[in-house]
Amino acid sequence: MAPNGKYEVATHDFREVGMGSPLFGKIEIRGAQFDTNSQEFREAMSFSPDSRFLASAQLVGAVPSPHSRVVVFDFERKRQIIVHDQNPGLVRRLGWSPSGRLTISTWANLLGEQEHFWQLPAPQPRGFWKRLFG
Repeated sequence: MAPNGKYEVATHDFREVGMGSPLFGKIEIRGAQFDTNSQEFREAMSFSPDSRFLASAQLVGAVPSPHSRVVVFDFERKRQIIVHDQNPGLVRRLGWSPSGRLTISTWANLLGEQEHFWQLPAPQPRGFWKRLFG
């Protein structure tokens, strides 16, 4: 459940995609209109403190080795943003700091566990793009 109570993630049909792999399955984001039917996600997901974003680990492929990425759902702009691609490897954990920094913990066979970061874009003043591009 998002901190503001407006969005909720329902998970279903989670299964191993390879022997001993983490579980992946379908998600439905209640309260929003994102089409996630053709995508598979891991249970690693996290809402931003202001409830504007949901970060989720998505499975891209499992053969010959796991390939995953982090997709951030932007509820305000109604779009999905790929903020990290882990090939090969898996996204293990996701978490937001109060300032809006997303910490992405990954694991890959040859590299072990690593941390990556994504920072929320700074808010732009009203009319910023219009003044910039006319």
